[in-house]
Amino acid sequence: MVSCERYTRTLRYRALDELYRTFFAPYLRLFDLAWCGFGLWCAIRPAMLVGPYGALVLNRDVARTFGLSPSLAERVLSIADQREQLVYDDRIGRIGGCVCILAGLLGVLNLIDPAVCASLAVVALAWSLALYATSGQRADRNYVASLDVRHPSQVVSMWYFGPMVIAALTLIVLGTFGSIFVGVSTLVVLAAIWKGASVPGVFFGKDAVLERHIDARYRLARVATIITISPIPLQIWFVTSYAGGSGSIALGVIRLLVQAVILSEIAFMLVASWRCNRELRRIVAAS
Repeated sequence: MVSCERYTRTLRYRALDELYRTFFAPYLRLFDLAWCGFGLWCAIRPAMLVGPYGALVLNRDVARTFGLSPSLAERVLSIADQREQLVYDDRIGRIGGCVCILAGLLGVLNLIDPAVCASLAVVALAWSLALYATSGQRADRNYVASLDVRHPSQVVSMWYFGPMVIAALTLIVLGTFGSIFVGVSTLVVLAAIWKGASVPGVFFGKDAVLERHIDARYRLARVATIITISPIPLQIWFVTSYAGGSGSIALGVIRLLVQAVILSEIAFMLVASWRCNRELRRIVAAS
């Protein structure tokens, strides 16, 4: 009876793995081209690393959506536009972009495994973003500090790290070159997430409440970008190297755990974005 149940579980995981490969594997090489594209974009326009995206963008369309008066809208946008005056070290973005391009080319030429290629590219992009954001400072070199306590948990949920660390350590324990490389790279990217979430704020001291809010939006956007790409090497490794079988049930469970935490983190980011917009409405309403 036990053997029959184990055989049934084995078939189930093999079927799940085959379904995963059928839908995802044919597009793996597109990631190699994507790394080249992202790297080129990063090398040519490093400033894209610190721009807010999606619902976090503050522009006149967003101001109209919030129902702000013209005067309040200009106040919000003037504070947001101040960040365009920050000076960053573009060398960081260009070096990271070149490493990303190199990883993509190695993948396109089939010189390295797709999971190793993705790991190189994601590490380069993640740390480029974290270090580039850290390098930002005012052009006049003046510094205005905020007394608010800043902690990474404000922009990334701490339970995200647990399953990702477990998955990374599991791959390291497997002992193959590919699994060790992907596992170590995942840990390095998690460190980049922590670094990006801990970047000190840069303020101008003209509108403290709005400046803190807009800085929080940018910080959330930076971390969201790294989190979005962080699980890609793990997912690609599971597709290319994971083999279904009775001995791989634990890996199947870990893969499902990683996918669950990814979905949970996406939900967290959406809620955090909604909270940012609600906070902006509260701030301007109190003005």
